[in-house]
Amino acid sequence: DNTCWGGVIGDDGLKAISIGLDNAISESYTSFQKYLKELKQRGVILAVCSKNDLKNAKEGFMHPDSVLRFEDFAAFKSNWDPKHLNIIDIATDINIGVDSLVFIDDNPVERDLVSSQIAGVIVPNVGDDVIDFIDHIDRNGYFEPISLLVDDIKRNKYYEDNKKRTKEQSVFKSYDDFLISLKMTAQIETFSSIYLDRITQLTNKTNQFNLTTRRYNVAEIKSIIDSDAYIKIYGRLNDKYGDNGLIALSIGKIKEKQCHVDLWLMSCRVLKRNMEFAMLDELVRQCKEKGVMEIIGYYYQSEKNNMVCDLYQKFGFTLKDTNGSNTIWSLNTSDYESKNKFIGVNHG
Repeated sequence: DNTCWGGVIGDDGLKAISIGLDNAISESYTSFQKYLKELKQRGVILAVCSKNDLKNAKEGFMHPDSVLRFEDFAAFKSNWDPKHLNIIDIATDINIGVDSLVFIDDNPVERDLVSSQIAGVIVPNVGDDVIDFIDHIDRNGYFEPISLLVDDIKRNKYYEDNKKRTKEQSVFKSYDDFLISLKMTAQIETFSSIYLDRITQLTNKTNQFNLTTRRYNVAEIKSIIDSDAYIKIYGRLNDKYGDNGLIALSIGKIKEKQCHVDLWLMSCRVLKRNMEFAMLDELVRQCKEKGVMEIIGYYYQSEKNNMVCDLYQKFGFTLKDTNGSNTIWSLNTSDYESKNKFIGVNHG
């Protein structure tokens, strides 16, 4: 209400809200919806957080002049709960950090509540006139990409597919049965220059499932691709719902029969699918091929990567050293047993 259309749909009804081309106010809301649709087409994820009955909120996007439809949103929360709680639920539903969210609302009270209750959410002061919304968002560059890749454009489809997976999970007696039902296959191969931009992008934007949060530029990744001193693998994951894209990376530097893992990351959209174990199996396999006897793993704590603080322990590594919250781990490759049980893998 008064953000995607003019008026209060629960009071005014569908026919009375302002959307379309009948007058200047309606045109302003239509322009804003077109702008949001264009953002979606560039890979920006859209979600609704509304104080409204769900039926009323959904009905607004059924208006014949509405540019946006219910299906355009990766998450849709419309109820009478405080908006900051719904925003937390939205972030959970789509597996994204709250610091990646931008909350647009015409109501200053709602903006103040969200900004005061959730650290990290961007809450621009867009005012209460929809004609100013686009200029304010563009001027601050909230959605200005450095580059636009195929994976960015497909992002909304990835999240749509994830909603289908989550829905299906509830019908299985065990989580293992659910994973088997996904019929997952992975392509895990040595870095290729074909994916140079995507690999670089992942290293610079992945924060949560990232053990060292080390950043690389294009030149550094190209140098690693061209060097025999590294084991460098990427992972793509497919299942019966679709392609998740290139979502996992590992970079290890070989020194005297040791492989030092400088980078280990994975997109949160494939959490709890066992992809990390498939990546580990391939890392160990390549280490053995190169005569590497020991893998050294590093965890450097950041503000956002606590979720992987015990990953090496789950992998079966042995703790070697601790420095505050940072840890160093070791794995002997000679007695390693494969851990991936649910994903069919094509190796490069």
